Amino acid sequence: MEVMRFKVKANPANNVSKSLRITLPVKVAEILNVEDGDTVEYVVNAENNELYVSLQKEKEN
Repeated sequence: MEVMRFKVKANPANNVSKSLRITLPVKVAEILNVEDGDTVEYVVNAENNELYVSLQKEKEN
């Protein structure tokens, strides 16, 4: 079930790396209860030749 949808542009992380940087929308940060210094985990799943990426806040030990 889709709850909401956001689009963000990827930008270079810096001039040296091939990494890209995206911004976590405020509403997503609020839903995940993400604060400065927290770790967000990307989870990539494949199903029926489609890739799905989800985010979750890393559980604190």
